[in-house]
Amino acid sequence: MIHSYSLELDGVAPSRVRVRQEQEGHRHRFVIRLPEGLVTAGLRVHLQIKLDARVLRWRNFDYKWVNADQVRMAGSWSPKILELEGDWRMVAGETHGTWYYDPRQAQELTWILADPLQQPRLHYDANDDPLLSTCSPARNEWVCTFLFTRSAVPEFSRSRIPFSAILNISDHCDFDSPVLLERQRRFLRRLGLNITKGVFLFHHSKRPWNVSMERQADLLRDWAKDGHELCYHSLSQSTRASRSEWNDDFDRFVTESGSWTTWIDHGFQPYNLSRIPAAAPELVDWARGMRRAGVRLLWNYLDAGQSGPGRINQLNPRHFSLSAYRKTLMQQFSQSGVFEFLRSYNLFFCGVRAQKRYQQLAAWLRKKAWRQSWRIWPRLLVGSFRLLAQLLRVVFFGSGRLRLPEWQKMTPILFEVGLGGQRFWLFQTVEVHDFAATFSQDNLNLLMGEAGVCLAHTYLADTDRRKSGRLFADNKGHVMPGAKAALERLSLAVAEGKIWMPTLQELWQQAELLAGLRFVLDERGQVVALGSDGGELPPIRYV
Repeated sequence: MIHSYSLELDGVAPSRVRVRQEQEGHRHRFVIRLPEGLVTAGLRVHLQIKLDARVLRWRNFDYKWVNADQVRMAGSWSPKILELEGDWRMVAGETHGTWYYDPRQAQELTWILADPLQQPRLHYDANDDPLLSTCSPARNEWVCTFLFTRSAVPEFSRSRIPFSAILNISDHCDFDSPVLLERQRRFLRRLGLNITKGVFLFHHSKRPWNVSMERQADLLRDWAKDGHELCYHSLSQSTRASRSEWNDDFDRFVTESGSWTTWIDHGFQPYNLSRIPAAAPELVDWARGMRRAGVRLLWNYLDAGQSGPGRINQLNPRHFSLSAYRKTLMQQFSQSGVFEFLRSYNLFFCGVRAQKRYQQLAAWLRKKAWRQSWRIWPRLLVGSFRLLAQLLRVVFFGSGRLRLPEWQKMTPILFEVGLGGQRFWLFQTVEVHDFAATFSQDNLNLLMGEAGVCLAHTYLADTDRRKSGRLFADNKGHVMPGAKAALERLSLAVAEGKIWMPTLQELWQQAELLAGLRFVLDERGQVVALGSDGGELPPIRYV
């Protein structure tokens, strides 16, 4: 069935890679091994196989058969199944990595085992400029098994509710006051929704009313009693005055913590993952401290994009393509829509220089800087003309419509990585500011119809009046009608079993289950599923 194979490598010499082939009947297996010291950030290992027959159909991320006339990908959260000429079906024996197919080579398939875009993260350099970075793979050996059969084949459900959509909310606590914290909890309890709630461990804030575990532990423990997951949102709201104070915070966190498994970076605190380069010596001590504190799950500080009409499913690359934002703007053209589009374009599709120019111009416009000094006028005019040029080029002339953010090309969602010699799981999110649009009936239908995944990065307590789809109208906690109706729709879908809404900790447990899943051929030549060490299986069905 497999005619030949080759390895595409970057970051390691071919002579240091060991490949073992095993073929038995309709099973073809490759075992690829690197010395542990050579598994570094930036490593690329792609196994390319040439088949004896053409690919006809592909089992898509939405659990539907699709044709093979365009580029197809299947990551670790999607079934790896395809149909070949001669009524054969090929199934991956393992769930790791990404299958990649290009119809221009109809008899070829690439199994991406390690790639910078498969385990991305954001890193801020010494100038506080955001740079797309990566992590080391979590392993130095990959087993890649190809199974061939003419019988029906099994596919796994990502969700604990068989083949349903998945939605998680990880809420950042930047704007939480005691009043709004309690309003959120009671509102979510009434709806029967559980979320992952970010918490500042220590009270050090530019806002005296900010909530922290240090001062409002009782209020936060009520969240845990309601079934929510509490997680670290760094350790404090604002920056400390000296390095020794940072170190004291981190040492207290390491020695006194242990019950929370999830960490979400906040701000520019030096103990954030986003502040530590991939090859930095201090990454080793940082990773040991995190493991000692019980942390296993980290935000990669990246959003697949900003949610909106038709933009919700992280498994579907088209949801966060440039054309998706353009479509929203053209359907609802307005001044605020133009600025929202330009923000998303500069944030997700442009380089650091363009991002900084946009952020500076936006700050000037918000502060009405032209009233303060005539010297700002030339730069305001130049920046405005640049934005106008972007708008004309992208919106009206359709430039780059199918572009994707680099970090979204392989649709990473929750993935295992190596950091400082330790293993962690990283998760990627969707930025959500407009609850009314994000959880509209159309969007929920789209997410459910594709059995999609959305890890929503939210600010429930943000009362910015420019955000019409926010949850609270004011600091007293009056709920906005649009957001209320949207979250009630979500609550109904969850209650009906159409959407599984786990905490991040629960989703991580499911990811561990899927990572241990194996498929083998039995004595009858049929593909069957096996759990890790003969243990639990996710929901399985045959297609």
